[in-house]
Amino acid sequence: MAAMGNNRIYVCGNNAYESELAMVRHEGLGAVRRGRAAPVFETRPPVAFRIREGGEVRWATDPVEVFRLRRRNPDALVEVVRVRR
Repeated sequence: MAAMGNNRIYVCGNNAYESELAMVRHEGLGAVRRGRAAPVFETRPPVAFRIREGGEVRWATDPVEVFRLRRRNPDALVEVVRVRR
């Protein structure tokens, strides 16, 4: 994953946002405490993948990463979520 600039999406609940400001605009100020940042592969990903594996939830934006994860664990549930701006 790239480490330069703002290469992350912000996730809160079942939604993904392009910026912390967009997350607060849609979720309210409480989202700052509840939300978390997830690294991204590209600059402005149109979608994010919520991956539920066992009792764990992970986020990814790279379809290749999701493909590899599904090959390793076919029981993982992958949901496509639009990144809100």
